[in-house]
Amino acid sequence: MFRNTLTQKSPSNLTKRVTPVAVLAASIALVGCGGSAEADITSEGRLAYACTLTDHVLEEHGDPDSLGAFMGHEADPGARETATVGMLANGSDNETFAAIGSTLVESVQLFNPEELTSGLYDIQAACEDSGISKTADVSHQGQLDYACTLTHHFRQEHGLAAEWIDERAQAGWSGFVELASAAALVGAANGQILAEYPELSEAGIDLLNALQRRDLEVIDNSVEAFDSACAEL
Repeated sequence: MFRNTLTQKSPSNLTKRVTPVAVLAASIALVGCGGSAEADITSEGRLAYACTLTDHVLEEHGDPDSLGAFMGHEADPGARETATVGMLANGSDNETFAAIGSTLVESVQLFNPEELTSGLYDIQAACEDSGISKTADVSHQGQLDYACTLTHHFRQEHGLAAEWIDERAQAGWSGFVELASAAALVGAANGQILAEYPELSEAGIDLLNALQRRDLEVIDNSVEAFDSACAEL
């Protein structure tokens, strides 16, 4: 099961909701954000991205219980990345990863450093046990590229929310994983506005909220705003 998060522009009043996931097979070239390498956004590719990002967090930023601010505009980059790992893993059809990801997403909302730290190491161990390749670009620019690729692909493939919200959302659909993970990469899951990319973060927060409310107009407007902000990077 995929647990999405409802994130306000203020780090307070965070709630959560469960949404199921299915597999969407797609691998496309990076668009916008200046990317040129191929980005794997299949279910396997998203999980591989989570595994690579986990290593990045632990190597570059340290354990979550050693980070500074975790929520809000001044949050440590490792906090945003940890939230993204949880979102990506929680959307996996692999039950082990989904369970750990669910714990990570909830622990971000509750700010439970011990659970966050153990969750990242659990993800890392599961990635090693599964032999998942870790070659994705998870640099800070690479994360923006991946977020933009996810959202652009979704917009091109699936169109307006009215075309998919009922028939696909109810049955379980990885499109939600694409959108929610893209939003998390720009700060939506931990209530963060990136100082250098405020329009992108605002669009991500609006998108994550709209997915929870099933607000079709705001979903469409947010996806368009996200895609437009990516084109300006």
